[in-house]
Amino acid sequence: MNWLGGLETVLKTASDVLNAGVAIVAFSLFIFSVTFKNWEKVTYSFTLLLFCVMVIFGADAFVTVISSPDTLNFILKIHWLGLIFLPTSYFLFSDSLLTMTGKPSKGKRRLYGYFVLIVSLIFTGFLLVNRMIGRIVIDQTPAVFTERTIINDFFTFFFLATLLASWWNFIRAYRRTVTTASRRRMLYLIVSSLGPAAG
Repeated sequence: MNWLGGLETVLKTASDVLNAGVAIVAFSLFIFSVTFKNWEKVTYSFTLLLFCVMVIFGADAFVTVISSPDTLNFILKIHWLGLIFLPTSYFLFSDSLLTMTGKPSKGKRRLYGYFVLIVSLIFTGFLLVNRMIGRIVIDQTPAVFTERTIINDFFTFFFLATLLASWWNFIRAYRRTVTTASRRRMLYLIVSSLGPAAG
């Protein structure tokens, strides 16, 4: 069974390298996006999405090299903060793409945008009062993790529901594009936006 231990070590190392790599690339794109001169709704929402990805994967990269429980708790809270706002930024990005195709955000979409922002703020409150995540487990392989709480289950539902709403916006935005070039660009944006959700 030595090969299992070796495989676990290789996979853990690869995961650490990928976490650090994603955080660095997200940071680079974030800096580029912040300095972008044309600040439209798409740029703003994309920058927010990049910031969430940068926070999540940056915190993951630090978790692997820290052993102090207090510091781990702080880093994991930062990780969860990025995770809490990821579905919100994802929806705002999809909404801005749909708006760009000539379908402005009115009525239900605008209300849902406010709703997801408020829900993210509520989950942030739970995180700050130590109700969002459970006890940190550091003595089990393969990695540090936190125990589930009932609020985690609510967050999972919120996360999935918001991603589905975002994907419906992506599909509508793609259908509303007319030219071949704009459809191709829209497809690139939609496929590349799979990354944050999959990660």
